[in-house]
Amino acid sequence: MTRLKDLAPADRTAEQAAIAARLTKTIGGVHGPYSAWIKKPNIAQAMYGLLLCLRDQATMPRRMRMVATLTVIRHWGADYAWGVNMPLAQDAGVPQAVIDAIHEHRTPEFSDTGDAVGYDLASELLTGRELSDTTFAKALELLGEEKLVELVTVVGYFSAVALTVVAFDIKARSA
Repeated sequence: MTRLKDLAPADRTAEQAAIAARLTKTIGGVHGPYSAWIKKPNIAQAMYGLLLCLRDQATMPRRMRMVATLTVIRHWGADYAWGVNMPLAQDAGVPQAVIDAIHEHRTPEFSDTGDAVGYDLASELLTGRELSDTTFAKALELLGEEKLVELVTVVGYFSAVALTVVAFDIKARSA
């Protein structure tokens, strides 16, 4: 169930059809937050571009990115996004114990410094609405400025994903 009516392919504008074709080619269709964002194709295009940048062009470790992603998604209670991203985190090598702890709203025990930094940075930004000097310094030392910008952007992007999924009650894939 979703609060928005799915946009049938025959009802799409040329701009919506173009972004739908790109989404279908890379993520298998217009689903999740894109089923809402496609209503405003320039937003769908911008968010798609950011997804590709974070997924395909980011230089930060994928595993760290996935820990931060799961932390954000769980914070917002976006079950659809959890279902999509949890297997990706497993594929990236995130330990199941870390995934389970995040899912259960517990602080995981980390054996990997990068995982801990990804979790701490996302958690602090989401719960405290700020980043402590200690976590900032750890992240900067581990990642450098460019990768740190990527990590913070992951938190922002997946907050937008999660909030869209929650606001529009998106629970299943659309066409």
